[in-house]
Amino acid sequence: MNYWRDSNGAIYWGDRVHPGDEPASQADGEQARLQYERERMVVSPYQGLSALEHFGHLEAVETMMADPETPWQTRTAYQRAGEWRRLSPMVMGMIAKLELTDEQADAMFAYGAQVVL
Repeated sequence: MNYWRDSNGAIYWGDRVHPGDEPASQADGEQARLQYERERMVVSPYQGLSALEHFGHLEAVETMMADPETPWQTRTAYQRAGEWRRLSPMVMGMIAKLELTDEQADAMFAYGAQVVL
């Protein structure tokens, strides 16, 4: 786990102080924080579809999933998964095909997580 030092010289991860740990650069600390958050981003298929529609990507994803060139595992995961994880191979593949930035994908997951059934 990565840590970073605040302006007082204390090193933090979240809200816990770890005196004496080795400092990490701000960039390393920010990257570690983002990775930590992305590992915990999970939405239901309904929430994910709602986010795709809201951000204007649902039609492109539906077209992608109807394409026989899309791997069977990806199509099946899209159709039958009980949850969509931000860093899953299926989601990462959709992000790449849609040419989304990490920030755009994060925003879609944040939006989707707020959708209530």
